[in-house]
Amino acid sequence: MGLNNLNTLEKRLLLLACVIHLITAYFSNGFYHWDEHFQIFEFANFKLGHIPASNLPWEFSSKMRPFILPSLATLIGSIFENPFLNAGLMRLLAMSLAFYASLTFYQQTKEEFHEKHYSLYLFLSFFLWFLPYLHVRVSAEIIGGALFILGYCLACKKNVFMAGLLFGLAFWIRFQLGFALLGLGIGYLINKKFKPEQIFSMIVGFIVAIAVNVAIDSWGYGVTTFTPWQYLNENIILGKSKHFGVNPISDYFKWILNKPGFPIGILFYLAIISQIKNSLKHPLTLATVFFIIVHFSVSHKEIRFLFPILFILPYFVMKFLNTSLYNLPKIIDNKIFRYLFVLINLIPMMYLMNSPAHPSVEFFKNVPKIEKLTIHGETDPYKLAGLQVRFYQKNVPIRKFDQKNFEGFIFSDRVKHARKLMQKKCDLIYSSNSLIQNNINSSLLKENKRLWTLYKCQS
Repeated sequence: MGLNNLNTLEKRLLLLACVIHLITAYFSNGFYHWDEHFQIFEFANFKLGHIPASNLPWEFSSKMRPFILPSLATLIGSIFENPFLNAGLMRLLAMSLAFYASLTFYQQTKEEFHEKHYSLYLFLSFFLWFLPYLHVRVSAEIIGGALFILGYCLACKKNVFMAGLLFGLAFWIRFQLGFALLGLGIGYLINKKFKPEQIFSMIVGFIVAIAVNVAIDSWGYGVTTFTPWQYLNENIILGKSKHFGVNPISDYFKWILNKPGFPIGILFYLAIISQIKNSLKHPLTLATVFFIIVHFSVSHKEIRFLFPILFILPYFVMKFLNTSLYNLPKIIDNKIFRYLFVLINLIPMMYLMNSPAHPSVEFFKNVPKIEKLTIHGETDPYKLAGLQVRFYQKNVPIRKFDQKNFEGFIFSDRVKHARKLMQKKCDLIYSSNSLIQNNINSSLLKENKRLWTLYKCQS
């Protein structure tokens, strides 16, 4: 869908959103969750011949993770040897897909609302403080969600084969989206959206996507494998997902309310409830309900598991604001409300768009070549979540800090350790936060505040 049907204000807001997303993609290196690194980039590192399979997490030997994203990272890595460029290009591709999916869905649905509310809908789709940060993540949740919503938009235009193809890719990248697809399919049948031949064509597209991914996974693991079954067997039948924590259902209710912050969490709640009450038969409502119920019923819970529905929630919020019994449409037209809403999103967004998602990558990018590293604290930057980080740098010999020996390169992970090294007149090589570093002696800073630093000390 082109940009010709956008007015001047929409184009300006989209240009601003694009700039913010690009800046975030550049600076937000690292990961939100370990899986983004170890099950994509380290898998690619193995296929590039840089590490043995024994360095990979247990999911590799279980053959339970789809290889489509690692294969893309492998392709880029075979062209560009710089691992930081590889990761940056992957973030750029993830951002482009998420941005395009959000824009396509916005254009597909915006005419359901009054033209004077287009700017609010655009804001909800691109400018909530956490969206640019999440849109650039090379994660199965975000990429799968983007493909799902693109498939929905293609289905609305009756491009059913391509819709089925994207649905198949979305499912394979994030298997749990199969339940969202089940709800979507039931919604299509209830509303009689497609003719039998169109349903058949969509199924063919889905099967083609599955066949391609089976081939990619078999290449990745070196043997023929069907990863959805392996995933189900390992995590559900054998119950290995419980080893990562068992959470009560109440955790999801708290996270949905608290993680986005006020008033966004409340809006999400009210929007989902309103959508279920007023439009339960809508395909996207049933997709969301099926998706949420399944995640609520699984023992191990994380807020990131719900990220795919972030592409749908702005639409639900707009529907709620336009059907509310509490005169909210007049409230959202109030300039004071709009300025306040922009402000509470702008401040954390500006912080996230200029900050690394995890300090490890910035550390590897900025530190010089080290022959030996002393660890002052609990964190080993070359070993995270119990796994070796080998994609960006080869491991170096590590030794524990000795109070009697302030010599060589010393890594610290907390403010209290950095203060001690400064007192010894060590030279600062790297700090993960310049603002904290410049105020490190402030009494307002807690001693256990997280801060990655590298000092070079002379005996």
